[in-house]
Amino acid sequence: MVITLLLWGAAIGGGHSNNANTVNATTVNGDTITAGDTVTINSNGIDMGGTKITNLKDGDINANSTDAVTGKQLFNTNRSIEKLGNRVDKVGAGAAALAALHPLDFDPDAKWDFAAGYGNYSGENAVALGAYYRPNEDLMFSIGSTMGNGENMLNAGVSVKVGGMKGVSKSRVAIGKEVLELKQVVAKQDAQIQKLTAMLNGFAGTNANVDTTKLFPDVPSNHWAYEAVAAMSRSGLVEGYPKSYKPIMTSSRY
Repeated sequence: MVITLLLWGAAIGGGHSNNANTVNATTVNGDTITAGDTVTINSNGIDMGGTKITNLKDGDINANSTDAVTGKQLFNTNRSIEKLGNRVDKVGAGAAALAALHPLDFDPDAKWDFAAGYGNYSGENAVALGAYYRPNEDLMFSIGSTMGNGENMLNAGVSVKVGGMKGVSKSRVAIGKEVLELKQVVAKQDAQIQKLTAMLNGFAGTNANVDTTKLFPDVPSNHWAYEAVAAMSRSGLVEGYPKSYKPIMTSSRY
């Protein structure tokens, strides 16, 4: 085998110096080979003196490769890393938008909930929309999706409540409705109590100027008062006149 070195003012170390344009040799022995004023080859390696190695073939890229890679290969790698970084930022924004979705408390009269969310991460933005369906207090279905940044995300889930059933609603909406209904019942009872109090005051003679014959005429709208007095009588709260008592005033059949 013949090795051809094209050396311009090349010096071969080891005690000898030769100047030549072309050297044809099978073996070149020397401690140092210097080409021009920049390139030096010795036992420490190759010193290019700040110059470029050009016209290289793309090296193989695999787990066992020891090839040198070119600038083009590194450029493509850098672009891939940048694209991956942009995707990570968009995914982060989408995750933040999905995390902003929340359902409202269970309402037996409105079982569907809808939500919207916004997310931002490292300069990227995303918007999310979600829907929730709760057929009862112990079960919920959900679905959500992001949009707007090219990296759309989708999720779906089901939530189930487990544990002993106490038969008591824990929904604030349901409790609020029950409280409202109780207030209406209390208001109705309060009105009845006021009427009953007026009736009892009349029986006790606290208002002597009132025509007692016209306090509670026997009409359907006043039947509740007679029923209330009868109920209190059965409970022992009030006592009626004996059957032998004959009042001076006219009374109804009650």
